[in-house]
Amino acid sequence: MSGCVSGGHRLNLAVRSRCLIPYITYHAIYHISCHTSHIVNWYGIDFAIQAVAFLKKLSIFKENKDEMRQCNIVQALMPFIPAPSQDMTMATLRLILNLSFDTVMRTQVVKDGIIPKLVKLLKVAAMRHLSLKVLYHISMDDKCKSMFTYTDCIPMVVNMVQNFPDKFVEKTLIALAINLAANSRNAEAMAAGENLNGFLNRLFQSKDPLLAKMLRNLSQVFFPPPTPPPSSTPSSTTVR
Repeated sequence: MSGCVSGGHRLNLAVRSRCLIPYITYHAIYHISCHTSHIVNWYGIDFAIQAVAFLKKLSIFKENKDEMRQCNIVQALMPFIPAPSQDMTMATLRLILNLSFDTVMRTQVVKDGIIPKLVKLLKVAAMRHLSLKVLYHISMDDKCKSMFTYTDCIPMVVNMVQNFPDKFVEKTLIALAINLAANSRNAEAMAAGENLNGFLNRLFQSKDPLLAKMLRNLSQVFFPPPTPPPSSTPSSTTVR
C-alpha cells in the first residue's frame, strides 16, 4: 500500500510540478544561454549540442524566447556559426531559425554580424537549406535588404536560381531572391551582365510563377510604374 498515492497527494504533486516547471525552465535558459561556450569546455561538444537542442524546443514559446533575449543568447550563439562540429553548427542554426521569427531577435542577429557567416555556410551543402531559411527571414526587413549587396550572397543566389536542377526553383531560395530583388542595388547586381537573360531563358522553359514574381520585382526597380496624374477636382458649379 505504500506505493499507492492518494488523489489528494496526486493533485498536490501536479500543482507543485506546474510551479516548478517555469522555475526549472528559467534556470535552464539562463545557464545555457549565458554559459554556452563554457558548457563546451566543461562538458564536451555532445552535451552542448543537446543543451542547444533543448533551448530550440523551449524557444517555440514566447515567454521562453523573451527570457533568452534578456540573457543575450544571440551573442552567446554567434561563436558557433560555424562551430568546430558540424552537428553543433546545425543545432545552433535550428535555434536561431526559431528565434528569427521574432522581429527583435532578428534585428539582434543582424547586428551581431550573422549575414556574412550564413553566406559562407551556403557553400556547405548540408547547411545550405537552414542558412537560406534564416537569410530569408532577415530579408523580409526592408532595412536589412541592402546589407546583402556587398556580400557574396547575390552572385550565389543568382547562380543557384539559374542552375537549380528541378523545373521549379526551391521555395525558400526563390523567396529569398524575390525579397532581394525588391532592393534597387541588389536588383542591379542580380541583373548585371547576362544574368537577366539567364533568368528569362529559365522562365520561358519552366513557366515558374515564383521566378516570374522575382523578375517582376526586378522590372519594377528598373522601370517603375508611372505616377498617375493628379485627379482633377470637380467644379462646385452645377452645369444645367
